[in-house]
Amino acid sequence: MQKLLVALLSLNLLSSSVRADQKGFDLKETKGQYLDITWQGRLVGRYLTSRDSTPEKSHEILKPYLDLYDAQGTDPITEGPPHPGIFIGYDKLRVNGKTYDLWHMKNGDQIHQNFSSMKANPESASFTSLVNWNDSNNTTLLAEDRTFTFLTPPAYAYIEVDMVSKLTALAGDTQLDGQVKKAGIHFYAGNGMHVSQTVYVFPKKQADPHTDVDYPWVGESFTLKGKEYSVVYLNDPSNPRNALFSDYGDSGRLGYFFKTTVAKGQTFILHVRFLISEGEMPSAELIQKAYNDFAGRSDPVPDVTILKGQAMGVGK
Repeated sequence: MQKLLVALLSLNLLSSSVRADQKGFDLKETKGQYLDITWQGRLVGRYLTSRDSTPEKSHEILKPYLDLYDAQGTDPITEGPPHPGIFIGYDKLRVNGKTYDLWHMKNGDQIHQNFSSMKANPESASFTSLVNWNDSNNTTLLAEDRTFTFLTPPAYAYIEVDMVSKLTALAGDTQLDGQVKKAGIHFYAGNGMHVSQTVYVFPKKQADPHTDVDYPWVGESFTLKGKEYSVVYLNDPSNPRNALFSDYGDSGRLGYFFKTTVAKGQTFILHVRFLISEGEMPSAELIQKAYNDFAGRSDPVPDVTILKGQAMGVGK
């Protein structure tokens, strides 16, 4: 009996779960590896938390990130390392006169510490990952509360997920900066996508993604393993203004570049939402409604510009 109790205790240390019911959301953690998010019994997301610092595997998990899955819950539709799913990073993070690359993790690390919160019910599931942004001496520059909330999606989508990043500057006034394609919150479509079929939708007539700022939303359609998927990225109006749309090429990447300076001891908050559909891009009317619901606005449906990613020639 004692051996059985020890075995059960050891198993519990390796995994934990928060269950709602088969019609709703569940969370299940495999400690030190990942947290699975299921909806109606199907895997919809996996948040990767492992970190292997050996030279052979140092690029397998560069930083904590979220993978999203297909409508059947069998295969990821986001790309794994070195360009992982949904994540945040800055390749020019400046503190006390020094510059750190916390996008490629060349002179620092983003390290998941633990989950401060995990909740699941029939309508939603949320979790908060505590992530330390450290320099190469393991000094924490930024402490992050990274919260993902999976919501019951609208009829035309099968995943709706919010990301809220709260970054607190610990080591000094911290400038979040970088190359426009290597800074901010990004979504990467999966490996094996057909690059010639990547299409972007911008909420503006004659849009110029190279120079326009503060798009409320951007849509992308891509084809992966013979199936078409659409992702809509919603930008909360509380995020910093003058944000460039940071990538729009045939790579299948979506991102906003939010540039700011965080005073020591202060907290900077970013809030975005992703809507994932299988099939064609939802109409501008549906997307605008989703944005208005998200942002608490009543903006009219805009004219749109549709551009092929390959024609823009912006790669990874």
